[in-house]
Amino acid sequence: MSNLWEYRNLIVKIATTDLMLRYKNSILGFLWSLLQPLLIFIVLLVIFGSMFDNASIEYYPLYLLLGVISWGLLDKGTNFSLNSIVGKSNLIKKIYFPREVLVLSACLTALMMTFIELIVFLCLVPIYILVSGKVILPGADLLLFPIVLLVEFVIVVGISLGIAALNVRYRDIQWIWGVIMYAGFFATPIMYSLTVFKNQTVAHIVSYNPIGVLIGLLRNTSIYSGNPVSYPVDFATLGFVIIFSVIVLVLGWLVFIRIEPTFAEEV
Repeated sequence: MSNLWEYRNLIVKIATTDLMLRYKNSILGFLWSLLQPLLIFIVLLVIFGSMFDNASIEYYPLYLLLGVISWGLLDKGTNFSLNSIVGKSNLIKKIYFPREVLVLSACLTALMMTFIELIVFLCLVPIYILVSGKVILPGADLLLFPIVLLVEFVIVVGISLGIAALNVRYRDIQWIWGVIMYAGFFATPIMYSLTVFKNQTVAHIVSYNPIGVLIGLLRNTSIYSGNPVSYPVDFATLGFVIIFSVIVLVLGWLVFIRIEPTFAEEV
């Protein structure tokens, strides 16, 4: 991966092109990148907001929306990457370049979409303040938000490298991964908090979900960073997810370089 920096312009070019082409023939076009997370948020807020006891979760609508956006980075990044190699078979057979470029560009497309969604989130914060009458003030922990988001992106890249390579050899991966993501969505505190579990053992297990920990850190460094109901960032927890992200990246890259020599034959 040492020479990938030389291909940074190609990575950005492919990522931006894929982002534009994704909504090319739709009526609303690029607006779907904004509407999709909002529609998911509204559905979850209406349905699950009444099912779970969320009275103890301060600023619940923002808590939920940021959870949806954070999970979306993992969901879109890995799903875009799944077919990033298989879907560009002609390119792989004709031109030589580091194949990681295709996976990184897919992950970058997802990150770009996440940035757009976060802008929408920021625009909705003052509306929430006006409607609810609650005050939300930024705190010093807000400076850690980009770092936590970067850690999540590293995890997304690591997973994407692994599953993109495996999907070249075993096409079942794309179906298996869909089930894993579906289960992971409900096993991650996105629309609920750990207090909903009556079984403390289950709550303890779910609390070690690395993506759930990351989403919690993103909330703590933004929504709760400077408010009366404050959850200071635990640097031991931050260190844990950083180490985890590095391990995932290394493992994903090792799987990728192991299978990469057979890409031209398999696709």
